[in-house]
Amino acid sequence: MRASSGQKAYTVTDGDEGWVILFADRSVVARREGAAHLDVEFCEVESCRRTTWADRYWRTGEIPASAMVEHGWHFECQGCGVRIDDDWLSEQGRTCASVVGTQHSGVFCGPDCKARETRRRALRTAFEQRWLLRLQRVVTARFPDAELVESAEHVWDQHACAEAGRCGRFRIAQVTVAFAFPGMAIGPAFLRINRSRTGIAGRGAKPYYTCHNGDLGAFRAWAARWPGVRTRREVGREVEAAFVVLADEALA
Repeated sequence: MRASSGQKAYTVTDGDEGWVILFADRSVVARREGAAHLDVEFCEVESCRRTTWADRYWRTGEIPASAMVEHGWHFECQGCGVRIDDDWLSEQGRTCASVVGTQHSGVFCGPDCKARETRRRALRTAFEQRWLLRLQRVVTARFPDAELVESAEHVWDQHACAEAGRCGRFRIAQVTVAFAFPGMAIGPAFLRINRSRTGIAGRGAKPYYTCHNGDLGAFRAWAARWPGVRTRREVGREVEAAFVVLADEALA
């Protein structure tokens, strides 16, 4: 939150785990804005106290995490998960200046950790997009007149979601490909993967088609027009063959 000229820093807490440092010209204003930020009622604010060391940041409203750690705050590193506080920094022979991030952004224990996490996220995104494109190709190969669609209201989306596995691997957890088909009256059909987090084999561990009950007859009639283009078993083998892929392979 950006402060106007002359505003002061206040720390507002809700008595649980919610807190925020913001800028205001009076305590009552800081309390009211802090309550709104923490999504609590004005009377539910536990404390609103001056934080004079942060006054210098009123021009941008962005308070460096390094300065906060220096004044007793702690964070969890968004990369390796370590608790970043003064004691940990001392044990590691580091200074507060090595901490990367701000109050309202991801905080990392150091630049190297941030770089590794940035790369990991990029690999994960590439891995998810690779899976999404793979299932989109499956749909268009199985049904040549299908039209891939995406809801403007995000009621449904073309999306894929991967989860972290062991040894730097990703595993696909969910993929949804929506497509329109001739005769559709209610909404699109879907090719989905919805693998359980436990890894137990089941329906969700293989790609499967779904559609609205009201469109089921139309979907079956339409699908019957394309027998033998791609069998369900062939589709299953193609997709199931790469459930676990090294993260680096996602960019291949």
